[in-house]
Amino acid sequence: MVSGLSATMVEAPLEMQKSMKIPEDHISQCKGAGLPTEGNAAGNTDFLDLRGENRSPGRLPSGCVCSSCVGSLYFEWGTNG
Repeated sequence: MVSGLSATMVEAPLEMQKSMKIPEDHISQCKGAGLPTEGNAAGNTDFLDLRGENRSPGRLPSGCVCSSCVGSLYFEWGTNG
């Protein structure tokens, strides 16, 4: 698995829904957190309406990753050296 990313592809979601039931404690956790328990990824019942869906964060500023790497190396050297 590259970068810890994986995906599950469901070929027949309607067949899967016939035999699976989401436990009530899962539903109550979502409701308690104010999260939708029905609909698509955005919680809309029109499955083509994705308004309100979660979005990926924007790109990191230039040089951000490099400075983080240098800081990590310095920290490791300082604590182990």
